[in-house]
Amino acid sequence: MIGLKKDETKKFTITFPKDYHANDLAGKDVEFTITIKKISEVVLPKLDDGFATHIGPFKTFKELEKNVRESLEARAVQDYQKEYEDKVVAELMDKAKFEVSDELVHDVAHNLEHETADQLKNSGLTIEKYMQMQKKSKEDFEKELHVEAERRVKLGILMRWLIEKEGINTNEQEIDTELEHMREHYK
Repeated sequence: MIGLKKDETKKFTITFPKDYHANDLAGKDVEFTITIKKISEVVLPKLDDGFATHIGPFKTFKELEKNVRESLEARAVQDYQKEYEDKVVAELMDKAKFEVSDELVHDVAHNLEHETADQLKNSGLTIEKYMQMQKKSKEDFEKELHVEAERRVKLGILMRWLIEKEGINTNEQEIDTELEHMREHYK
């Protein structure tokens, strides 16, 4: 399209990959015809006080800049904490050696399948279409659900054990404080 002018038409052919998710197009040559209807140029705004007041409750560009910096720093801290928590949980899960109820795992896997179906539905997909796009069989999909369900059940048991072992408890004030913190940070 580079070099074309308004109202110009161009034909071109694209060969779709052999593993393309739409079987009717996989490995095929498809001819496209395009007509340029409009040419636009992106004009970036000037980064000044006017820009800052336009996009938010800021009086100056310095205030906006400070807000962005603080948000990025807070996000970096959250990411670090999440990564650390994930490593601790992974270590716990790796060291934990116990069996869990097949029935409980089955129930959690069933719930995961429904959650997944709902999420996909919100995206305009079905589980079948998702599996096709991911090149997964029903058995592979169910195995993944089972593995995740078992992980969640074990994690729940481990967390319960840890809470009891360490005598961790909360009171209404701590819960209210954390809810307020979440409300402020997750607008």
